[in-house]
Amino acid sequence: MSEICKRVEIGSHGNIPEFRTKWQGIKTRLQTRRSAMNVDAEICGLDDILDDAWGDLVECAKNVAISATIAAIVASPAAAMPAFQAAFIPCATAKLGSRFSEIRVGLHVEQRPVTDWTDV
Repeated sequence: MSEICKRVEIGSHGNIPEFRTKWQGIKTRLQTRRSAMNVDAEICGLDDILDDAWGDLVECAKNVAISATIAAIVASPAAAMPAFQAAFIPCATAKLGSRFSEIRVGLHVEQRPVTDWTDV
């Protein structure tokens, strides 16, 4: 058995406009796209635990994300982590029992594109 980490997207927030100038020879084109701040829960543990209980752990993470606003997590993942864990731990413990102590959970926030680049 080896330790692995898996991520699941638990939500996104925002509608961020992005712009770029694309050069074609000596001419330029202005392009735009939209992006959002995406929140992932990363769960690490032994492969047998994650493989067997992944669906249950995803359900716990997504249910917690509903109660903890995604906007609060995006604003400050470190500040939101104690509240996320406080809600995640009872759910995951109910699913995993004594093996809960063998997993770790973290939050990651990353800006990702929602649309492709298009000419303005």
